[in-house]
Amino acid sequence: MRLAVIVSEFPKTSETFVLRDLVKFRQLGADIRLYHLAPYRKRETLHEFARPVRDWVRRLPMLPLSTAAGVAAGRPRVVARLLADMMRGLGGEPVLLAKSLALLPRMLAIAEDAAIWGADHVHAAFAAHPATAAWMTGRLTGIPYSVSCHAHDIFTTHAMLDRKLGEAAFVRTISDYNKAYLLRHVPCLTPRQIRVIRCGMDLSTLAPLPAPQPDAAFRMLFVGRLAPQKGIDTLLRAMTEPNAAPHWRLTVIGDGPERRRLTAMARARAGRRPAGLVAGRPQLRRGRPSLWRGRRGGRSQRHRSRRPHRGHSQRADGGAGLPPPGGRQPRHRHGRIGDRRPDRAFGSARRLRRPGRRAGPRRGRPGRRADHG
Repeated sequence: MRLAVIVSEFPKTSETFVLRDLVKFRQLGADIRLYHLAPYRKRETLHEFARPVRDWVRRLPMLPLSTAAGVAAGRPRVVARLLADMMRGLGGEPVLLAKSLALLPRMLAIAEDAAIWGADHVHAAFAAHPATAAWMTGRLTGIPYSVSCHAHDIFTTHAMLDRKLGEAAFVRTISDYNKAYLLRHVPCLTPRQIRVIRCGMDLSTLAPLPAPQPDAAFRMLFVGRLAPQKGIDTLLRAMTEPNAAPHWRLTVIGDGPERRRLTAMARARAGRRPAGLVAGRPQLRRGRPSLWRGRRGGRSQRHRSRRPHRGHSQRADGGAGLPPPGGRQPRHRHGRIGDRRPDRAFGSARRLRRPGRRAGPRRGRPGRRADHG
């Protein structure tokens, strides 16, 4: 089976679930051709397991005007109807309409290329622009297509969902809630058209955890993109509610548009309760992530070394400055672990991004925390 898959951006580290879908499609025997609508992200980190996906990418010009003109000239009525439906469906969303019109030549080129390749099926990884491209491909070529729906692509706007999802061979979504939501807001869909295939880990592959101790710290970890739709601000507020468990600890590792706001929010709430708050900016290109750690309540301490190493960042008990068990700072193979003020931790992470900075420490000289990324 020849399967054409359309995504918005590639590669994109935070969309691990899309990469795992692609790898699984190949394991099931599909011959894959991957199309991306945005420019190829050369500097983005690609997970080790997904390295083979690079070979499946179909590179097309970002503005293939000649190909798009050829498609329009060959099927003028179909293209005219597509444009008319797009104008009607996105008339209330001017920004989305402008983006869709800007991507129109590329979408037409994808349809032409998939047809020449002999694709048996087209799959859109999201219900936004990828689904628009798959919908156009289906209209122009007759190739059946499907759409995966996740969250923001169906919650932020319903524009054109009736066309893009209603004409699909089937629709995949990730939860029963999403299925019920689509049935309420896209009346043309039927329950048989929507299939729930969840994103997440196979719990059967994980070893069971030991029974928790009543007074032991309960640790939660979030690793991902710091974006509004992730709801990390809601989690931070819940951690500082008066009735929240005092021994809970939260670790947040990630980067994104919400990083500064969440950092300020964590710092403002740091003294409310003696539980852990962690924020971080991982350096995915260089090993382990850099982050600062804060336990709510108490004062912060700062460790200084006479000469900081280039390429290092600090991990710290930024909120409380509590010593580790035994009262001594633990040793690290690259130097000492010192306390670090949270408002300075992200500065070290930013310096790591400068060209020419070494990711590793200088040998032979003790320095700051070498939790470099």
